[in-house]
Amino acid sequence: MSDVHATAGMLTFAATALFLFSAAIAAVLDRWHEGARILAGVVLGAFVVQSGIGLLLLVGGEEPRDGLHVPYAVALVAVIPLALTFASEAPRRSRSAVLAVAATASLLLAWRLLVTG
Repeated sequence: MSDVHATAGMLTFAATALFLFSAAIAAVLDRWHEGARILAGVVLGAFVVQSGIGLLLLVGGEEPRDGLHVPYAVALVAVIPLALTFASEAPRRSRSAVLAVAATASLLLAWRLLVTG
């Protein structure tokens, strides 16, 4: 199961990079891109699934190499919902920028999770 978690982590990292690319392009073009919001939901779903697998591993007795792995995972799952909340209240032109910032934070946290696995 830990191999599945590690492989899914790499795929999730790649999806997060795609999310960042999409949101950054939309922000640079100063446009709201519905695809970036949809991709944010897909990436969030992947984070939740990854967290579920990690929780199963933790309950099963496997612990991450670094104790900070769990707090990073919690932070990662929280970033996109917070950003979507901020984006929904932001002016239309700023929404993509909010998602780009969230995608950057998510990518950094996902990288850190890969390192602390």
